[in-house]
Amino acid sequence: MVEQVRTGVTEAELMRPEHEWAEVVHGVLVEINTDMMGLLHTIVIHNLYDTVNPFVKANKLGYIHGDGLKYIFHVDENGIQTSRTPDLAFLRPGRRSTKLDIQRPFYGVPDFAVEVFSPGQSTADMLEKATDYLRYGTEEVWIIYPMKRELHRYRGGEEVPEIFKDTQSVETALFPGLRIAVADLFVVEVD
Repeated sequence: MVEQVRTGVTEAELMRPEHEWAEVVHGVLVEINTDMMGLLHTIVIHNLYDTVNPFVKANKLGYIHGDGLKYIFHVDENGIQTSRTPDLAFLRPGRRSTKLDIQRPFYGVPDFAVEVFSPGQSTADMLEKATDYLRYGTEEVWIIYPMKRELHRYRGGEEVPEIFKDTQSVETALFPGLRIAVADLFVVEVD
């Protein structure tokens, strides 16, 4: 008798405290190695959040949040097949219910997602994340490479990312009128 291997994860499994940084890829729970993130990873996320959040709030564009919210993209009869936890994400108004249970993941995808590359991650892993976001409906994905000082923008329907160097600025239709200098993402302020 051949043993059947279950692929799929329950919400309860995904939300266990020991799986705080886990994602689900092809029905398998994958732990994210947070030991390799480092200070630069956090600085990039905070710099982008500090730039985008006031603009989003002032223009009532939606909701920006950093690490921590798990998005469940795909569920089938075996359980959760795809779940991601972006480093930074954006939801338009109406996508976030006023009755949102903060103890549970968000079923759906963000409108905009950002992942910051860290040592220990592979480019293939980052590209798979971008592909998952776009496949399930995210409009735009940014992958930021701090050591290269680059931002790679992926959008649905485009096969090749647009690459922005630290001498350039980036704009997105999701935040009309906001221009972000890529170099500002890598600024380390020391008191």
